Amino acid sequence: MNNKQLEIKVRRHYEGVGNIRLLKSLRMAIQTSLSGVLYSSNMYFLGKYFIALFFKLGFFGASTPNIEERGEVEEDFISKLPKSLVPLAIIQITRFEEITSIHAEYSLSIRSKLNKLNYHVLGSYSDQDFSVSPRVPFLVKDKIFFIDFFKERGIEVGTWFDGPLSPLPKESIFGYDKANYPNSCFIAKHIVNLPCHAKMRSYHLTLIEDSLVDFALSHPDHSDF
Repeated sequence: MNNKQLEIKVRRHYEGVGNIRLLKSLRMAIQTSLSGVLYSSNMYFLGKYFIALFFKLGFFGASTPNIEERGEVEEDFISKLPKSLVPLAIIQITRFEEITSIHAEYSLSIRSKLNKLNYHVLGSYSDQDFSVSPRVPFLVKDKIFFIDFFKERGIEVGTWFDGPLSPLPKESIFGYDKANYPNSCFIAKHIVNLPCHAKMRSYHLTLIEDSLVDFALSHPDHSDF
């Protein structure tokens, strides 16, 4: 049921939120657009060098600014969606069902393969679940070794977080003590993820699943931890 009172409060609050800085807005739009091309499977062999160069030159910005690692935030930390990103958002919304249906199909196939090979798949799924995540997370015994194995086959393995907070806090203002988060630290040590996004093709899926089989056969202790 729609909550009109909540809607009024949200709209009123949104009207008081400022705009993101113009130069930052333009950089975000350009970075988002270029990344969609440079990170694609057909361009990444060359695109990765441009990506590294753009970050070095400051043309691309990190998702976590250095100021946040000190426990501070930028002035426009809370701001409206830049108008320069609205067209991209509309495209994604328009293609939502197409994109998520591909995610769901590939995710189901990869999870099924992982379960058969005794990988530690995170989360529980029922037949009614419709996964829209562009990646499938699971656990492996030796994360670095697993990543290198797949990298040699041209498959990008993601790792997400290195701890309960990412990057791991170094400043005392966060009050972070890893001893308080044993489960999260264990997961962070072993978690990896494989792509199942809409830019993949069937041959990408086949390569991923064949590589999972090869790794499991050549390293049968991958789930012994």
